[in-house]
Amino acid sequence: MSYSLSFVGYNQRRKLTRKIVDWFINRRKLNRFSIFIDVNDRRCRNADGNNGTCSTLDGLYRPRMFEIEMDNTLDDEEYTTTLFHELTHMEQRLRKRHQYRVGWKDYSKWKGKKIKDDIPYDLLPWEIEANEQEKKLTDEYSSSLLNDQDEREAYHKIPKRY
Repeated sequence: MSYSLSFVGYNQRRKLTRKIVDWFINRRKLNRFSIFIDVNDRRCRNADGNNGTCSTLDGLYRPRMFEIEMDNTLDDEEYTTTLFHELTHMEQRLRKRHQYRVGWKDYSKWKGKKIKDDIPYDLLPWEIEANEQEKKLTDEYSSSLLNDQDEREAYHKIPKRY
């Protein structure tokens, strides 16, 4: 299976976003899902202080289409961390760890158990996991870039002959 990525925003962010999403899909072994990701890079910081959002665009039972909105005023480091946070939410929904229903009976489930509405936002289990994962994934991604650069440099070094 594969994924499709649509991006609206600045060109330099397009390259960064594509690299991060590709790395994430491969690293988290999400290749088996056929998914569509629409990333909108625009000013979206709200009063809650969120730098990004992840929404499901199709069926809530078996989501495959996602929209991720990113704040375009973030620097590259914050952007990377926030994108990993939102991609983690996408993975939670793909793997059915976080399910929610909208309509006359709104509710959220985490790993099959209903979650009460009165829990503060930062204490919701899917937010706790996404906050933990954003740091871990950002570090892994950064070190993978360093390793790739070291390998490329080693490959291009020509041994001196006497």
